Amino acid sequence: MLGGVPPSKESRGIGSYEGEHRDRQVEIAVQLFQAMGIARDDKDKRQDWILRGFRGNPPILSGVQK
Repeated sequence: MLGGVPPSKESRGIGSYEGEHRDRQVEIAVQLFQAMGIARDDKDKRQDWILRGFRGNPPILSGVQK
């Protein structure tokens, strides 16, 4: 499915986030996965969610606040 390319947490084309932006990215990811009941160390479930391309999760995304 990934065509032999290792999965990456960073968006392609914009580089990686740094400083406050990276902190916020991590904070939101933690909240999102907690809301979905996916443990930090459950890499299979996290990767499955990423590969599905966020489908079926907009209500959760709209409820995550800083």
